[in-house]
Amino acid sequence: MEAACHRLNQAGILSSVTFISGLGGKAGWREHAVETGNMISRMQPSYVGLLTLMVEPAAPLYKDIRSGAFQLLSPEEVLVETAEMLRHIQLTKPCVFRSNHASNYLSLKGTLPQDKEKLLALLERALHHTEMLKDERFRLL
Repeated sequence: MEAACHRLNQAGILSSVTFISGLGGKAGWREHAVETGNMISRMQPSYVGLLTLMVEPAAPLYKDIRSGAFQLLSPEEVLVETAEMLRHIQLTKPCVFRSNHASNYLSLKGTLPQDKEKLLALLERALHHTEMLKDERFRLL
């Protein structure tokens, strides 16, 4: 993915990448956040979309959730993970950032790097005002 983004950037073609919050579960959330932020920094994409993990019963991961081998993040933990990821994104050109998919607990939109502090402030506010978060029943796809 990184090499493809570099080739697109060199050719003057806009690149769009999508990542999934919560994919590291409770055990790996910090590593997932840091490495995702670092990867975005290396890619220097034009657009980043962020979704939040939702697992359907037919997915192999569902069995791990049911057995307790994989623990999903709570809505608040997803916000903490997202903030950690944003802190690790270092971009040298403008990048549209969106986290407004139906799966997301909180809608975020901005352009990085200039809106990073605004996005982090919104995440912090939502952590203290959880009524801002989307109810689980509205995350159904």
